[in-house]
Amino acid sequence: MTDVRQGPDPFDSGMPPEIIDGISRVAAYRRSGDQRREAMARFELGGHLIQRDRYAMGSDELAAAGELFVALGMGGEGATALFNAGVALCMAGRQRDALRHFAVAEAAIDGVASLGELDELRWRLQAVWLDALVDLVSEDETDTTVTAIIARCDRLLVLINREAPRPDMAFARRMANYHRVRFLSQRGEYVAALPSALEVAEHVEREVGEEPRAIERHRR
Repeated sequence: MTDVRQGPDPFDSGMPPEIIDGISRVAAYRRSGDQRREAMARFELGGHLIQRDRYAMGSDELAAAGELFVALGMGGEGATALFNAGVALCMAGRQRDALRHFAVAEAAIDGVASLGELDELRWRLQAVWLDALVDLVSEDETDTTVTAIIARCDRLLVLINREAPRPDMAFARRMANYHRVRFLSQRGEYVAALPSALEVAEHVEREVGEEPRAIERHRR
């Protein structure tokens, strides 16, 4: 858990008031032993830090909030905080460090009995997790990384297929299918890649077919 003393100096006159207030509230709740309020204060402070482009520091606060929420039996809140902590690290270019937060967030989601309210967070987590792994491939294209990417693609597609189609899921679905084709083909597993390849081809065909129709509508 992040030590409050490692945060920004509250006496720094250049520090925004909401961050100074957030640090003070975290310290106060930590001293009082009120973990629930400390977690909420850390979550809010993490958001303020990220808004100020202090992604790593914001991630630390969000991760600490997530760990507290999970310990308190608030799995949904914990998963949300840890998800955001991982996203913040990705924004800081620290995808490898973000993977741990994503794994803990997934475990927190799996531990929640009523999953319906977390269905959207579940598939969005898989999407950003996949994106982070793909970013890492350029520096570490090991078989382990490729296996992890394929597993995330499969997981994401399973979750999306459970939901009614929505526009915000369309890009994630295309991304998962594209990367399945890419990495399974690299392994020579063409039969396994075929279903995703067909779906990618159908999407391209629809896009190409839509362009002439759009031009024709414009001419009218």
